[in-house]
Amino acid sequence: MASTRLANCLNTLLCDNTLGAELASFGANSNVQLFSANGNYSVPANAHIIDVLVVAGGGGGGAGACNTTANFMSGGFGGGGGGVSAYRFMAADLSSPVTIVVGAGGAGGVAANTTGAGNNGANGNNSSFGSLLAVGGANGHGGNLAGGVGGVAGNGTLGQSGNGGNGTGSGAAGNAGNGAATTLTTTGGGAGGGCNNATTLTAGGAGGNQSLGANGGAGGAAAVSGTVAASPGLIGNTLGANVQGCGGGGGGSSNNGASNNLGGGNGGAGINGGGGGGGGACITGSNAGTGGAGGNGFVLVAAYF
Repeated sequence: MASTRLANCLNTLLCDNTLGAELASFGANSNVQLFSANGNYSVPANAHIIDVLVVAGGGGGGAGACNTTANFMSGGFGGGGGGVSAYRFMAADLSSPVTIVVGAGGAGGVAANTTGAGNNGANGNNSSFGSLLAVGGANGHGGNLAGGVGGVAGNGTLGQSGNGGNGTGSGAAGNAGNGAATTLTTTGGGAGGGCNNATTLTAGGAGGNQSLGANGGAGGAAAVSGTVAASPGLIGNTLGANVQGCGGGGGGSSNNGASNNLGGGNGGAGINGGGGGGGGACITGSNAGTGGAGGNGFVLVAAYF
């Protein structure tokens, strides 16, 4: 298991995407490197211990479904959060250089405007430090006419991250993404809002909440018939100074058809391995909401002398 200092640093990265003040906690006898793209890690001379944290990409949210005015349809399902792994190596046990792979978040499902299920999002990609692996979050499926289960979270040595929110075939609001299993895992995206007839519209579900207290992105509001478009889901949200690797919210649903082209709200993007939100459902003739992209992963390495 990685050190407490590195765990605190991961919390900061999942909060605001910077090392921030936590970097100073490592002290003068350390060397810390953050990888946001593929690369190679050269073990520093005279290093004794190497702590590593690996975060995989979050799954992309699915696009919302389209259907006629008299039928049910669901929003897109939320993408699963990317897995997180941590390990402490003895420097002498590593063969330098170590190959680093940083997994990108999965793309959100592309919106459609014809009757039927929405397009699926893409899976998040794995991240790794040598053989230390974190598995990307699963994609959120496109909304359909029956509902279903959101994207499954990726696994790592710290346990499973949060799953994506489920879509509902009854036209109910999109379910929220699941929160993180521990303080050091990511969360799933919320599902998009659905419709159950021409007048009953629902909001998208929120992205999953982190156990440290930060919230996922809020779900988008449903459209106001004929006048106001559905709101998009929001990117992983803030709580004070912190954003904890959260999933994006699902977009709201819409019954505004082709005459005014006010479609379903887009899903919000996940951040730092969080799952993307699902797009909102719509009446056939305008576009359903696009799924939100999953957050990109990263690899953090700290050497101690």
